[in-house]
Parts: sequence; structure tokens; C-alpha cells
Amino acid sequence: MQFSAVKRDIENLIKNFSKDGFWNLRFKAQGFARLFDRDINLGPITITLLGATPSEETANRFSNLDELPDDSIIQVELEVDDPGITLYYDKWLPADN
Repeated sequence: MQFSAVKRDIENLIKNFSKDGFWNLRFKAQGFARLFDRDINLGPITITLLGATPSEETANRFSNLDELPDDSIIQVELEVDDPGITLYYDKWLPADN
């Protein structure tokens, strides 16, 4: 998985880095599908990464953060192990009854 973030946000991620060497991350986003050249809005989506670790190149970027300006955008590449990435389309989940 790849994403970019501002240096400040990356520093916050690093502070919360697991002592076991992996992250369990959850993101919120807007889900879209493309069908017959049309974008279909699938609504809010929750993306969960379990057991994500920074790639070697990303770890090197993290070690050099102090040298970068505060408004720098940092590219992050995470390697995701089993169980991988789960996607939940929030409005498509069954209601809790």
C-alpha cells in the first residue's frame, strides 16, 4: 500500500509505531467504482491494515525526516502481511439489530 502525507502526520505515525515493528492502521475514505466509464459513489469506506510494516526505502525516509522542511510531503510504502487489507463499505454493512 502506498500513500503520501505531510511530515507532521508521518512523525505522529512514527510515535505510535508498535514496539513489535508493525502497525495496525485504519483509514476512512470515500469509495468509488468505475463502470462503463462512469464513477459510481459507493459511500464511506473503512480501510484496515493489520501487520503493516514500512518498506526498506520508507524506513530510510523516516530516518532522514529531521533534514526535511516541515511542509514536506513524504511518500510511504507499507508491506502488508496476512490477513492483509480489509475494506468495509460502511453504508453496505448490515444494520445492527
